Amino acid sequence: MPSEQSIREHYERLDQGDAEGFFKNIAPHAIFKITGQGNPLSGTYTSKEDFFKNYLGKIQPHLDGKMMRKTTNVIVRGEYAIIEFTGFGKGKTTGDEYEIEICWITKYEGDLIVHATTYMDSALIQKALKE
Repeated sequence: MPSEQSIREHYERLDQGDAEGFFKNIAPHAIFKITGQGNPLSGTYTSKEDFFKNYLGKIQPHLDGKMMRKTTNVIVRGEYAIIEFTGFGKGKTTGDEYEIEICWITKYEGDLIVHATTYMDSALIQKALKE
């Protein structure tokens, strides 16, 4: 079970734009559940590769550059962590700026995330995918 400090450091990597460093702490077999009625990307992704290809791979082409994140709250209880963060991005075709509030509830095995449930603004995801 990771310490609260190691989990905070894990998300600080993402805040600093080090997605590769962040994703090293996700198990290959991790399950990602994306919630939201009307969110075209909602569903369950059954591996890190599935999440990269069918979630991140579908949203990233609609953004001008990388989405940046700012962690606002981390709560750790045993093997679970709740992470609130804000994502910032810009639409590729319109140049519209996006700011989305996101909450991940994660389960860890050792230092690796093995399950994450994500709550976010479904309407904003729909808008971004129309870019």
